[in-house]
Amino acid sequence: MLVAAWGRSTLCLALVIACSDPVPAAELSLELGVESFYWREYEAGARLLEERGPRFRLGGSWRQPLGMHDRDNLLLRGALYFGEVDYDGQACDFSNNCFPFQTDARYGGALVEATVTRSLSRSSNGEVFAGGGVDTWRRDIQGRDGVSGAIEDWTVFYLVTGAGGRWTRSEVRYQAHAGIKYPFYTHETADLFDVVLRPKGRLSFFARLAADFASVGRPRWGLGLYYDSYRFDRSDMEQVTATLLVWQPESWQDTIGVYAIVYLP
Repeated sequence: MLVAAWGRSTLCLALVIACSDPVPAAELSLELGVESFYWREYEAGARLLEERGPRFRLGGSWRQPLGMHDRDNLLLRGALYFGEVDYDGQACDFSNNCFPFQTDARYGGALVEATVTRSLSRSSNGEVFAGGGVDTWRRDIQGRDGVSGAIEDWTVFYLVTGAGGRWTRSEVRYQAHAGIKYPFYTHETADLFDVVLRPKGRLSFFARLAADFASVGRPRWGLGLYYDSYRFDRSDMEQVTATLLVWQPESWQDTIGVYAIVYLP
């Protein structure tokens, strides 16, 4: 009798907990945005070239709560991006004679990133996160006025970590994160040469801010702002011919973007 009564009490208690504190639902969203892209290359401290212009981004995210209180989450993000930017740099012949050259550079790429967010405490809005991703893109420098173009393919694997917070005010959920990125593996090829270049990654900074507008307790749409960057040291030199060496100069990338978010039912 005591065992049976304890069993019924435990079952009732479990049902009460399940009904009063359900597991939060996963969130799936689509994103559409535009970013200002800025790329520079340096050799011995001197700037060799720069690229500037807009790129467009189509992406999405899937957020899966890992606990009962919507504080710990797994976030998967993905995006496709593309655009044509202004190239202001140099053109060089095989004897390494260079002269100023201006043209356009076309970009197309994709990225996937996974992070796990951990709440600092149940009573705090603060959280920390860590994860990683892969970013791959094609850089197509257009030929012009008798100068041949060039195509580069990049693949970058990176780690991210940082901190931020989430809080809600009057049906608006705010999210802010900032952290550092480290590209630990880079693979670059150029169509002009049969070599693989591996620019060495350095720590860089990123930040993201979003505001989601809710109704009936669920986010419906939102707006976001972000800054992202890469930093690469010069790659090792690779021998192409007996008299020709090639390498990727020190390279910096910065992007600032805005985007709209639509949450799927």
